Amino acid sequence: EVFLRSDRVLKIVQSGACSQHDFREVFRNNIEKRVRSLPEIDGLSKETVLASWMAKFDCIFKVGDDDSKRPSRMQQQTLNSELILSKEQLYDMFQQILGVKKFEHQLLFNALQLDSADEQAAAIRRELDGRMQKVGEMEKNRKLMPKFVLKEMESLYIEELKASINLLMANLESLPVSKGSMDSKYGLQKLKRYNHRYP
Repeated sequence: EVFLRSDRVLKIVQSGACSQHDFREVFRNNIEKRVRSLPEIDGLSKETVLASWMAKFDCIFKVGDDDSKRPSRMQQQTLNSELILSKEQLYDMFQQILGVKKFEHQLLFNALQLDSADEQAAAIRRELDGRMQKVGEMEKNRKLMPKFVLKEMESLYIEELKASINLLMANLESLPVSKGSMDSKYGLQKLKRYNHRYP
């Protein structure tokens, strides 16, 4: 935006010394710098993100062209396909941006498929119960845990699992509860009692 609004660029354009290709290269260089500075995302390469941005640029730039200069239907379909990320790419990208772990996302997704708040909260309780039970079994039977180089890492792994479950509980408890579910049998506030199992 700073580049496009600068007096220098305005004078260059008015004198005819700046072409569409020049603008495209400036856009590509800026986007490339930003994309390269982003963290890696599983299933979504930086080249794909860069190609998607360039396809969007080309699409915007061609809006004012005459019908004779517009791409064919086949070319348009190819362009559109480049603009659309796959579900897996979007899934990984949003998880990275929001900082949501995959198991937390799946837990919330499964709960939101249910109609009532009671059913949603009950599904979350059952899922958390299962995860806490699994952690308890790992503490009793170390063979259920992944292989670690150092013995001390087993305790750290258990603590991280407990902290992750407790954090998810705290996030769920902080959500606003609708008036109709305040007296609900399975309200999210009921999750608080599970927190004390793993201090």
